[in-house]
Amino acid sequence: MHPDVLERARYWASREGLSVNEYIAAAVEHRIANANNNYDLPVLEVQRLNQVVDALNTLATNTQNLERVVFDGLGSLLALARGDDYLLSADQEV
Repeated sequence: MHPDVLERARYWASREGLSVNEYIAAAVEHRIANANNNYDLPVLEVQRLNQVVDALNTLATNTQNLERVVFDGLGSLLALARGDDYLLSADQEV
């Protein structure tokens, strides 16, 4: 191990009340957990992720509503262009 790294490990181990070996073992376990994506997210990250998910759900709902409005509007325009009138029956021709 590089002497600078060892010195920093000693410093942080003493701050946490651990031996250097215990600190290095904990650091290795922590690194393995991170590599496996097995770690706790800070509260702010979770809140931001939930905010993004809510925004995406809102966007999906707005897109569905816009799609429905466009299809209904085009259907109405096509019915107008065809000239069909549901108010006139077959025996009431103009």
